[in-house]
Amino acid sequence: MKENKLGFGIITISIIQLIFNFFSIIGSLFYFSDNTKQILGEDFLNKFNITTTSIIISLVITILITISLILILFKKLVGIYAYIITIIISINYSIIANGFNLNQLLLSLIIPVILLIFLFNKKSVFIKENS
Repeated sequence: MKENKLGFGIITISIIQLIFNFFSIIGSLFYFSDNTKQILGEDFLNKFNITTTSIIISLVITILITISLILILFKKLVGIYAYIITIIISINYSIIANGFNLNQLLLSLIIPVILLIFLFNKKSVFIKENS
């Protein structure tokens, strides 16, 4: 009899990433409030190259990662594929928008690689064998 549990590592990493995504979504939505430019100042937004387009793209990527993580927690194989594709899109967008930065690239890969290692170790949960 095979274990059909996700495992502590997958659940922990997914919940940590979901919490980060929640705050990212809230921050992105805060940007669209009326008085954001008043509070932060136009110089701050220009200094960090924050535009409406970049916020929208980041918000869509964050929502896709969140949906993928929820699917993973529900033991759906499509969640793993969606997660991998979204992470690749996120890294490509980051390189296009900010230029290639090895430190930023390595930092953005830490959590996804750890999660993918845990998922690989528990692949029997996601792949149903007909026997």
